[in-house]
Amino acid sequence: MLEIRAPRIFAHAGVLPPESASEDPRDPDFEEDAVLIARESVDAVAPSFLGSIEEDDSPIALDFAGLGAVSPSAIDQFLVRIEEAFVGRDVHFSNMPFPSAGVHEAIARAHGRTLIENGPNSWTFAAR
Repeated sequence: MLEIRAPRIFAHAGVLPPESASEDPRDPDFEEDAVLIARESVDAVAPSFLGSIEEDDSPIALDFAGLGAVSPSAIDQFLVRIEEAFVGRDVHFSNMPFPSAGVHEAIARAHGRTLIENGPNSWTFAAR
């Protein structure tokens, strides 16, 4: 399974502060208000993060540790961009800043996927 730590990819694409900002919430330099709240912010990072995904059938895992917020529209856009490039891959989202299973279920249905809760703030959007 490919794991992508979202804050590093987003900082590289210019969506978040530069890498000098800490990703560790215990660090005084931690950027607490780092957010991913719009489809446009996902489109800005898409080339970096899609370019790091291997052409195989393994699940894709995105780790959102260190982000203060990720909106439902951003999650939806992640799935859109992944589905455009990689058909039929399971997508794991971990350390989600908002634990709304109802919202995630609606997004999964809209994409023809099955939602699997893996634990606190962690879901798989499984291809059917």
